[in-house]
Amino acid sequence: MTRIKSIGFSLKILWAKLQRLPLSCRIAGSGFLLAVLLLNSLLIAGCVPAKSGSTGTVEIDGFVLKEFEFENVRFEPQGLDLQVVDSQGMTVSIPPTPAYTYWLRRGDTIAPRWDTHEWHWERKGATCNFPDNTSTEDCLVCDLCALPSTPGGPPCLGAVPIYYEGTLEVVADPGFIQTDNPKLTLAYLTYAGSGGVHFNGACVNLTQYPLPVFEPATSGLYRLRSAAKATFKGDTNGEIKLHVVEPGPGLAQKGAYQLARQTVDGANYWTWTIEGSPLWLENFSPNLRVTDIRIFRGGCADGSAEGKQCAIPNESVLVRPSHIYFLPDFQGTVSGHLGESSHRCYNNPNASDGNFIKLDICRERYDYPLNQTIQKNATPTYEPIQADKKLTWLVAFNTNAGADADLTTPANDPMPPDARLIIEFTIQAN
Repeated sequence: MTRIKSIGFSLKILWAKLQRLPLSCRIAGSGFLLAVLLLNSLLIAGCVPAKSGSTGTVEIDGFVLKEFEFENVRFEPQGLDLQVVDSQGMTVSIPPTPAYTYWLRRGDTIAPRWDTHEWHWERKGATCNFPDNTSTEDCLVCDLCALPSTPGGPPCLGAVPIYYEGTLEVVADPGFIQTDNPKLTLAYLTYAGSGGVHFNGACVNLTQYPLPVFEPATSGLYRLRSAAKATFKGDTNGEIKLHVVEPGPGLAQKGAYQLARQTVDGANYWTWTIEGSPLWLENFSPNLRVTDIRIFRGGCADGSAEGKQCAIPNESVLVRPSHIYFLPDFQGTVSGHLGESSHRCYNNPNASDGNFIKLDICRERYDYPLNQTIQKNATPTYEPIQADKKLTWLVAFNTNAGADADLTTPANDPMPPDARLIIEFTIQAN
């Protein structure tokens, strides 16, 4: 396949050459001045019959370029693989599970990925819905992530894209709500010399291209955007919420979640596990860890303005649990869980800030002296040594072990079984 080489070409030169072509040989259309999609044959093979129009229509050999489609679009953290032991006892390297919302330490990077990058060609006069990736005589699907052995003919018709500024990019809305003026984070361009990255680098099967990674500048909503007629398919719809945690004292962040009451082994617990499979609702960089935990009595308020599932309302009040469990791969039993004894922390009865549970100074037994503690390393969703197994947090209220549902009274009050509770994690960068 004939390709335009990037050597010796710049955005300015290519655009100037295109401008000298007659209008009928350009992909014209309002709104496409800098966000135009060009074809290789416009510059190499001469003037390709092109139909001008308000949507920038492209026509080759009786086929019209109808749309672009990217499948299974998601954002994946980079360089954060963890060494874990699998079920056969072998140590393997795995990345943290991708999620709709991700918490990063300042300096961590993330990359958009997709399985296919398709051009959909429709024969003039035909009607195509493109339900899958199979081409028909009238409806051609050209996947640029997996070009055919003869790209000069159908389904790709010899067309090779040149993306200019605005055609495909990652943008950020710092307020977690989509706006009309987001900040540009990453631009996809065919020519790296023009300041962008090659769009094929995000194809999961094209390892010969550099993976386009970026370091989020701030917390917010990050999303793919295109000035062309592009569809981003996948569970995330081409977007992700990112929380950036700064390292250093006093720069920790907090995340809260609604607990659900559950009877386990005949006792009352209030539990939480992150939702979602295979894409988790939220996940965390292994460069972050939980330090302190507080439990509130009350129901969550809407936390979407901060990109969070839960906001703690002002009327919520602190309570003191007796102990918590954070059990990987929880199967409905505490006493039968093999990691029960090493995955529990009892409260510190002398805590004055409401952080009765501290993973940095975890008390595995209530009858131990207060100074006999062990540091635990976990994020809200997983332990680094078992990153593929979700944690289930179980909060217990045993008054004989110091639990108190009402800190304003001198006695240790039991927690009513119908109480609504919130768990709040303090999340600190390592």
